[in-house]
Amino acid sequence: MLSTASSLSQMLRDAMARHGREGRTAFRGRSGSTSYAQLAVRIDAYARAYRGIALGEPVGILASRSTESVALFFG
Repeated sequence: MLSTASSLSQMLRDAMARHGREGRTAFRGRSGSTSYAQLAVRIDAYARAYRGIALGEPVGILASRSTESVALFFG
């Protein structure tokens, strides 16, 4: 059971790690599939790339519907 002190971000990270360990697929599409482990790596890469953005600072995202746009959003 999750504690009430857990942030949404931490709950998502925990779920993605669990699904990644189980080898589950996050997305399937015309260009192939992406595992939860692969998606987590992409999200972390975006998060590292945008560390200069302050917590709570508004950010706009213009992206197509794709695995990369999901990774960008959560990053």
